Amino acid sequence: MRTVNQYLGRKPTMIVGLSFVLLSSLVFWYIFSLKDSFGISIQFTIILGAILLGIGITTAQITSSAFTSDLIGQNTVRNINQYCINKIIFS
Repeated sequence: MRTVNQYLGRKPTMIVGLSFVLLSSLVFWYIFSLKDSFGISIQFTIILGAILLGIGITTAQITSSAFTSDLIGQNTVRNINQYCINKIIFS
């Protein structure tokens, strides 16, 4: 994941991860029409959707951790306290 973040950048990597989640949602939404139209079995569609969802969520989670580490920076104590306070206030 580090090489993807370095090659594409953090924001495009997050967009790629979220697009995998969106694609998985579309697969799950049209699960029965895929069976009727293309003859794809429901078991295969569920496995495909789960794989896409896993790739998307993992990519988004790792990239969000990288965003957080970028926000914390070098001065860890002050920035972590500020991050926690902002997280509590805006949550």
